[in-house]
Amino acid sequence: YYYQSVCTEIRLITPHVVINAFVLLQISGLDLIQIVKGSLLFLLVLLFCMLLVVFIPELALWLPTTM
Repeated sequence: YYYQSVCTEIRLITPHVVINAFVLLQISGLDLIQIVKGSLLFLLVLLFCMLLVVFIPELALWLPTTM
């Protein structure tokens, strides 16, 4: 369950939930399609990070163990 926060952020920027996109839509006045296209790079990075944490859970546990 170390990747739960990454999954939550992915849900916030992808369709069905898109809460962050609707906030940007109201603030910026841009088209929703422009906002979704702009967030695709972030989505790819988040998916990559989630896969890393799922398959190598030590990455998520390393920093808290050093404190």
